Amino acid sequence: MDTNSCAFPPPLTDDQLSQVLDEAAEGEILEHLEGCSLCRARLEQLRRFDRALSGKLRRFDCPTAQTLANYSLSLLEPAEAEEIAQHLTYCVRCQQELTMLEAFTNINAATPAAPRSVIYPPRNVWQATVTSTTGNLALRGLDDKLTQAAHAQSATVYLETQKVTQGVILTGQVVDTAVDWRDAIIEIRQAGEIRAVQTLDEFCEFQFEAVDTSPVNLYITAANGIVLAVEGLSLIN
Repeated sequence: MDTNSCAFPPPLTDDQLSQVLDEAAEGEILEHLEGCSLCRARLEQLRRFDRALSGKLRRFDCPTAQTLANYSLSLLEPAEAEEIAQHLTYCVRCQQELTMLEAFTNINAATPAAPRSVIYPPRNVWQATVTSTTGNLALRGLDDKLTQAAHAQSATVYLETQKVTQGVILTGQVVDTAVDWRDAIIEIRQAGEIRAVQTLDEFCEFQFEAVDTSPVNLYITAANGIVLAVEGLSLIN
């Protein structure tokens, strides 16, 4: 690395850039980045690498989005809840993800009997139309699996259902050239009840294991407030 290319030598270290990614950087680091194009470029390179790595490994020592959602809703056993609480004391990323989940699943204190909904209040709802498909799609579905696609505006949700011993596994991926659905909140409902609240991963994918095979409603909320609604989704042929 040519240190003379840095506007304020020495260049920021990789550890300092990682602090920026974790939103834990102090003022001097942020000031350096503001005036140094070289370190900003290094930060963007590190950010792209971090996104690709987290998408593949899903932070191997972190709980899944589903586990964090269950923790937020007090659905975990005491021992597992204590383990998650300990993890949250030092993991900035899980703290941020939990804060986002709690914000979307917050109930208005004035109406405690109202059902939870991550689309409260809705801003711009895209109602999707579901069609059955065959062959290989974005999820490389096999013909012996139920594959479907839901279309709304510029977004397509590729869906695949696979039967397992205890029910079915629903896997989905949102593909959109106009809206960024990464880290979007997805609410999964069956029979009018919330079954799961998750966040889409780096590749805009999610997975849900269902014991009940009744139709599913999906509500996916992007950071810009758009809600992608996929209702009456069949899990079996």
